Amino acid sequence: MKRLTLILVIAALVAAPLLAQDSVIAPLDPKTARTLGLGGAFVAMSDGYGSLFGNPAGFADKGGHLYIPTASAWLYVAPSSANIEKLESIAGGTATPEESAAALDELITGNGIGGGAQAGIAWIGGGLGIGLSAVADAYAVGKTALGAVLDVDTSVQAVLGLGLPLELFGLRLQLGGDIRAFYRAVGTMPFSEVAGLFLGTGSGEETDVMATLMAQPATAGYGVALDLGASLQLGAFKVGLAVRDIAPPFEMVTATYQDVIDSLAAGGQLPAGTADTFSMLPNIIVGGSFRPWKGGVLDPNLVVELQDPVSVIRDKASVWGLLHVGAEVRALGIFVGRAGLNEGWISLGGGIDLAIVKIDAAVFTEELGRRPGDAPRSGFAIDATIRF
Repeated sequence: MKRLTLILVIAALVAAPLLAQDSVIAPLDPKTARTLGLGGAFVAMSDGYGSLFGNPAGFADKGGHLYIPTASAWLYVAPSSANIEKLESIAGGTATPEESAAALDELITGNGIGGGAQAGIAWIGGGLGIGLSAVADAYAVGKTALGAVLDVDTSVQAVLGLGLPLELFGLRLQLGGDIRAFYRAVGTMPFSEVAGLFLGTGSGEETDVMATLMAQPATAGYGVALDLGASLQLGAFKVGLAVRDIAPPFEMVTATYQDVIDSLAAGGQLPAGTADTFSMLPNIIVGGSFRPWKGGVLDPNLVVELQDPVSVIRDKASVWGLLHVGAEVRALGIFVGRAGLNEGWISLGGGIDLAIVKIDAAVFTEELGRRPGDAPRSGFAIDATIRF
């Protein structure tokens, strides 16, 4: 408890200058099946491609790998056969507009609906981390489908980082840091404006729907952030610390989605519109892992992390909501099974890891509210990576 109190005090000191900002924007990180299958507990203890979004100390790992490409996709829908049938009937056009509308209403009010994707290329390891990635995420939730709001968030980022390994008395200390340049575009729109794309409208009506969506407001801008990390390994035990999103305030402009797209196509400048200054709050993540039989026929790994202690101060979130626990077991170096506890919610996953191809999948539940049980959101996720 004393250590947790110290972490919260440090977080408060780091975040204090930014808490006075009127406009704060949350970071947008990809949802990978491996992390989700481990209950979200793979940030401070991350390695490989995950170091771009987790602990940059992973850049100091021995050797190095080229990830070209890696991709992830996720779907926000409660994992049940009934919900899958609803989605299939909507997407396949087998349901009438009335049946599709009823199915959408049940999905949105029960869990919310949406999804996202990530794609990137990177070189990680041997003291270097360099990567380029794009992430998009959209989610709608509400008491009714027509009253729901769709949140849309996209980001493109370039990362350049360095890692330094130090060997001392059987300990391996790794230090790392990176600088990230990013472009961010966020917006909200009434789900009623989007519903026509789901309900099997004709081509002319679809054109009208897209025109309406492009006229919705969006806020876009460029920024830069710094990430720092460290890890310490002694035999089977490893601890990690990451401090992410250390960023100066940056300007974002509110225009329409069409204006944002047109300005990007014209050279990447910001569109004309109303400007505002935004900030990101630093995020502190601490964790530990225990991997007793690395490389064996059975290779288990237990990971425990505390994430975003700033939220306890900023949002009065529950301290127990910081906890992420995951267990991973590799069999024969190829097959992987995972289970996790994400702020009190169970996650499951697995995958296959071949010489250059890696595929992972997970079913997950995450907490969007201040305390466990306030606003859970479930879904599926899948990753595919080609690694040299």
